[in-house]
Amino acid sequence: MADEITPRYRALIFAAGYTGARFGELAALKVGRVDLNAATMHIAESLAEVDGRLYTKEPKNGKTRTLELPGFLVEMLREQMGLYPSTEGYVFSAAEGGPLRHHNFYRRHYKPAVLRAGLSPNLRLHDLRHSCASILIARGANIKDVQEQLGHSSSRVTLDRYSHRFPGLTRRLQDDLQAVFEGAEQNE
Repeated sequence: MADEITPRYRALIFAAGYTGARFGELAALKVGRVDLNAATMHIAESLAEVDGRLYTKEPKNGKTRTLELPGFLVEMLREQMGLYPSTEGYVFSAAEGGPLRHHNFYRRHYKPAVLRAGLSPNLRLHDLRHSCASILIARGANIKDVQEQLGHSSSRVTLDRYSHRFPGLTRRLQDDLQAVFEGAEQNE
């Protein structure tokens, strides 16, 4: 899908999928909250649209967080900010340089890219957030770390939402326990 979206929004798709940030959090992200040298992004605000008016508010649950970024995303963000400077300091902006409006972005860029990529027309941008959580869990991340990455109010929310996603994970964990047991027996 990232190859099918308007180039201006390619980094946004990767940021959503690899940081787990919500659309409103990415839409509100200002250049000053991204530290490319430290490879971090500070989520402190969210952009919402109500009755055609944009509002900046706290992130959901009032949880600000600093996310560490993988190297490829640092490079994408560096390119993004160089190629598409915003008149208002946003990392991701509308073509005119102002803030992104969820409805316009979804209708003009996201949905057409989903269809061109041959993906389910039901695929939501929020599903990229779920992809991030799924990747982290599949790679064995601590649930508390996943909670912090996503900005959930508690690890219970994270567990309730994502624990069903990996039936094979239980088998892998059992295999790991078996390997520990066998290693302990050899050391006796």
